[in-house]
Amino acid sequence: MVKYLFLDAKWEQRCASIENDANELLELAGIGMSDDGKVTDRIFRIVRPEGDKKISKGTKFFLNLTDKKIATGASLHTALTDFLDMFSEFQWIIVWNYRVYEIFLAKVRKCQLLLPEHKVLVLQDLIKEIDHGARGQLICLEKALRRYSVNFDVDGLHDAKYDTEQIRRLYLAMHSQY
Repeated sequence: MVKYLFLDAKWEQRCASIENDANELLELAGIGMSDDGKVTDRIFRIVRPEGDKKISKGTKFFLNLTDKKIATGASLHTALTDFLDMFSEFQWIIVWNYRVYEIFLAKVRKCQLLLPEHKVLVLQDLIKEIDHGARGQLICLEKALRRYSVNFDVDGLHDAKYDTEQIRRLYLAMHSQY
């Protein structure tokens, strides 16, 4: 059984509003992990923008997305349905920052899908509270990975599939330390 669902998503970042459709979901990744730390499932979906919505050149460059990759992506509803079919039960969603969870939840609601009852753990907030070196400030994922001695490829960051694995590894490193 999946106890922990590690989640990451990437989106068009032209707009600050969560409800605004300018936050077009582009990548969705998840890793399920059992209570004993074993990976149960993995999923990664590229999400095709709805209608004729355009993705900014900056976002495409940052996420290394081509027009061809975007065009062959799944619809939002299909990507979320696939995701929730794979992870129909879990107790925790673990994300790097709360913004990822907010956008994910908004898109799930928009598609009128249901999530199982769960708790949310935001690693960035947890580090802020427990790591005196952070001095109460939010730190980026790269600095957190270095702080907890998690090996990573800096060129791989900003890809939902890769970042999800790093979030899982960071959680395990923190769990073993505390």
